[in-house]
Amino acid sequence: MATPHLPHPRKWHVLRTQPRKERLVVSQLRIRDIEVYYPTYLRKVNGETFAGELALFPGYLFVRADLEQVSSSALNWIPGLYGLLKFGGRPAVIAEHMMNKLRARLTAVHRTGDEMLAGCKKGDPVCVTRGPFSGYSALFDSRLPGRKRVRVLLALLRNGGHGSTRCLPLELDAGDITKRHRRRRGRRRH
Repeated sequence: MATPHLPHPRKWHVLRTQPRKERLVVSQLRIRDIEVYYPTYLRKVNGETFAGELALFPGYLFVRADLEQVSSSALNWIPGLYGLLKFGGRPAVIAEHMMNKLRARLTAVHRTGDEMLAGCKKGDPVCVTRGPFSGYSALFDSRLPGRKRVRVLLALLRNGGHGSTRCLPLELDAGDITKRHRRRRGRRRH
């Protein structure tokens, strides 16, 4: 007689930590052999200088555990940990496929974000390569904090012959733009 396939008892849950104590809690959970996921991103200043690794979700971590087997003291007495995130008195559960999507998305962002923007400064010309504005030229405005997203200024409306341009600010994924090189002014070569 075949035994029915039972769902995996270990589920993903969310833990709340004290401010800037995520690393401490991660190390304590790993000492206790509890699977933990701590999504982070690299913060850069002026596009070049490494300023540190920061939490993608400050004050929150993900753990994969069977709460019936993990002793309550394993989670309740860790320095820097407030406890499980609960709704209606029940621990919040994150579906496995959602965690896989989160990890895949973060990996893709890490892979494409900074390589595309190497050396981009405010006012540099860029080209939008994906989305509804694909093919349009814009000016790089800024990196957005906490994410691999950027703000560009898309020149859409020109005011007749006066030369003034009205720019539309757009927030895009960093991988949706490429840097363009400025044309040199002066005499043309034939």
